[in-house]
Amino acid sequence: MHGKALKIVAAIVIVLAVAFPFFLALEKISESDTFWHLKTGEWIIAHGAVPHADPFSATVNGKEWLDWEWLFQVGIYVLYSWGGFHELVVGKAIVVFLAGLVVFRTCQRNGAGVSLAAVAMMAAFVASRARLDVRPDVVMLLFAALTIALLETAHRGKPYALLWLPVLELVWVNVHGSFLLGIGLMAMYGLVQGIEFALRKEWRCLGLIVGALALACAACLVNPFGIRLVQHAIEQTRSSSPSGAIGEWQPTRELLVTEPNWALRVFWWLFWLNPAVLVAVLAIKRREFPWAHALVVAAMSALALDANRFTALYAVVTAPILAHGLAVLRERFAGKKRSDWGEATAGIVAGITAAFLIFVVVTNRWAIAESRPAKFGVGVDESVVPVRALSVMMKLPGGLNVFNTFLSGGPLIWTGYPQWRPFCDGRANLYGREFVDRYRRAMYDPSEWEKWMRERSVSVAFLQYGTADDRPLLQYLVNSRVWDLLYFDHAACIFVHQSCWAELRADKQLKDLKAVHVTDVKAVLTYAHKLADETAGNDAYLRARVVTTVGNFLMVLGAVDTAKALFEDAIAIHPRPSEAWMNLAVINLDAGDKQRAMSLTEKLLAINPRYFYARLMQAQIKATGGNLDGAVAETEAVLDEQPHSAQAWLLRGQLAARLGDRATAIQALQRTVAEHVEDSHLYLFLGQLLAADGRTNEAVAAYKKCLEMWRGPSQQREQIEAVLTKLRPPAAK
Repeated sequence: MHGKALKIVAAIVIVLAVAFPFFLALEKISESDTFWHLKTGEWIIAHGAVPHADPFSATVNGKEWLDWEWLFQVGIYVLYSWGGFHELVVGKAIVVFLAGLVVFRTCQRNGAGVSLAAVAMMAAFVASRARLDVRPDVVMLLFAALTIALLETAHRGKPYALLWLPVLELVWVNVHGSFLLGIGLMAMYGLVQGIEFALRKEWRCLGLIVGALALACAACLVNPFGIRLVQHAIEQTRSSSPSGAIGEWQPTRELLVTEPNWALRVFWWLFWLNPAVLVAVLAIKRREFPWAHALVVAAMSALALDANRFTALYAVVTAPILAHGLAVLRERFAGKKRSDWGEATAGIVAGITAAFLIFVVVTNRWAIAESRPAKFGVGVDESVVPVRALSVMMKLPGGLNVFNTFLSGGPLIWTGYPQWRPFCDGRANLYGREFVDRYRRAMYDPSEWEKWMRERSVSVAFLQYGTADDRPLLQYLVNSRVWDLLYFDHAACIFVHQSCWAELRADKQLKDLKAVHVTDVKAVLTYAHKLADETAGNDAYLRARVVTTVGNFLMVLGAVDTAKALFEDAIAIHPRPSEAWMNLAVINLDAGDKQRAMSLTEKLLAINPRYFYARLMQAQIKATGGNLDGAVAETEAVLDEQPHSAQAWLLRGQLAARLGDRATAIQALQRTVAEHVEDSHLYLFLGQLLAADGRTNEAVAAYKKCLEMWRGPSQQREQIEAVLTKLRPPAAK
C-alpha cells in the first residue's frame, strides 16, 4: 500500500479514536454530587471567598469544611452561567477529550504506532466510563494523564519537562483531593531516574529531579487552607474514611455485578494484562527494564483494588505503560521493519473499533445492553434527577426540617437552598464516620430513625430512589401511622409528618393538599405512562425504565396488583429492564405460582445471563419443591461467579442446614457475616448452629450480636437471653 494511503488511514484512525472519549462523556447529568458542586461555585462567586465552614447543611452547619475542590466548582458554575446544563455537559466532554488526546500522544511517544496507541487509549476510556460525570474526577483524569506524559517525556531524555509538574500541582491541589497522586507519581519516577543519574554521576539532572519534586510539594501549600489541607489529605489516605459507606469506595473485588458491565470487564483485562506484559518485557530487556513502570503499575493496582472509584485512574495512568510494553514485544517478535499491509490492516481494525464504540455510545446501545439509564445527550437526565419532586418541595412552606438521603442531598441543595437545608449530602467526609454510621443504622432500623427525626424535629422526608438501602425506610414510612405520602413519581417521593398538616394547609395555595392513597389502579397506570411520555418521549427503553421505577415504588407501597400491571407494561414496551422481570417473578412466587415465577426467571436469564438474583430465586424454587441438590448446585454456581454475594452465602447456609450439613452451614453463614451483613436473625441462626455444634464461645458471641441488633418482640428477646445465660459458663468465685 502506498505511503499516502497509509497516512489517510492513520489520520482517520486518529480522528475516530480521539473522538471516542468526547462522545463517551457526552451524557446527560444524573450524578447528584454535580449539584452541590454547582451551588458551592455559586456561593464562592457570590461571597468572593472560599467557604471554611459548611453553609448548606442542617445537621453539620458551621462545621469546618476543607473545600479542596473550590476551583473546579467556580469553573463549572461560570460555565453553567454562560450556557446552562447543556454547555456544562459539552465542557466536561471537552476535558475528557483532552485527557484522551494526551493519553493517545503519550502512547505514541512511548513507541506505539497509531493503531496500538488508539486501541490502548480507547480501552482505557472504556474502563473509565462510570467515572465521567460532571465531577472533579474528570479533571483528575486529565491531570493524571498530563503528569504521566511529562514524566515519560523526562524519562526519554528531556528532564526539563519536570519543571511543568509544579505548575500542574499548583492547579491540581485546588481542584481535587487526589493531588497527592501527582506527588506519588513524581516520587516513583524520580526514585528510579535519580538512582540512574546518581550511578552515572549526572548530578545536574539529579538536582533537577529533587528540585522539581520540592517545588511540587511547595505548590501543594498554595491553597486557601495551607498546610491544613495537605494534612487532611494525608489523614484521608491513612484512616478509614466515612466515604466507605458510598458505593464508589467499595473494594473493586467485592462488587456484585447483576448486569453486563463492559467497563469493569475491560478494567480486569487491563489489570491482568499490565503485569503480564511487564514480566515479558523484563525477560526481553533486563538491563533496560523500566522499573518506574513496574512501581506505578503496582501502586495503581493497589489503589484500584482498594476502591472502585480508582479503576478509571488505573486505566488512564497505565495506558502509556501498557502501550510501551506491547510496542517492545511487537518489535521483539515482528522486527523493526513494518509491513505496509500489516499497518493498514491494524489501522482498519482500530478505525472500525473506534467507529463501533462511537456508534454504540451515540445510539445508547451500550447502555441498553447493560440495562442502565440511556443518557447520551446534553442537559439533565430527568429520568433519574428528581426535578418534579423538587418543584413540589419548593411549594411547601419554609421553616420545616427535612430528612433526605445522601443521594438526594445534592439536588436539594441546588434547588432548595436556603429554603431547604439538607439533612445530608454527598460530602460524606464532612459529616464524619459517626454520622454516617448512625445514618446506616437508621435506614435499617425504623425506631432509630424515628428517634433521630424527633431529635432534629423533622417533618418532611424527601427520598430519591436509587439504592437498596432506601427500601426498609420506605416500607416503614408507607405503613407508618404518623407519616403520610404527599407525592411520588418515577424518581423520588415525599412524606410528611401528620403533625405538620395544619401548617401546610394554613398556606392558601396548599389548602387543598392531602395525602396520596394508591387505590385507583387505572388512575395510577395512567399517571405512570404520563410520566414516561413526559420524561422519555418516544424512547421505548427509557419509557420502560420509568414505568418499572414507578412499579418498584408501588411494590414497596403494597399495591402489588398495580405494580404487577406496570411491570407487564414495561416488558411490553421494551424487554431489557431486568428489574421488571425479576419483580414479576417475585410477585408470582409470593402468590404461590412457582411455575410462572420459574418461567419469568428463565426468560430474564435468557436476556441477561448475569442477573444472578434470578438464579438464586430458581434455587429457592427448587428447594421448596424438594430438589435440594439442584438448589445447592445452582447456588454454588452463583458463588463461583459472585463470591461476595451475601444473599447467595445465606441461601447456601440455609440449604446446608436443611441437608444436615452443619459445618458447611456455619461456614456459609460466617461468610455472610463477613460481607458486612448486620441482621439479628442471621446471628440468631448462626448462634443456634454453633451451639448445636458444641462451639460455645462462638455461639455466645453470635447471640450477643443478635441481642445488640434485636428489634423484634420482647418475649422472643427474653427467650434468646435465657439461651445465652445457659451457654455462658458460671462466673468464677
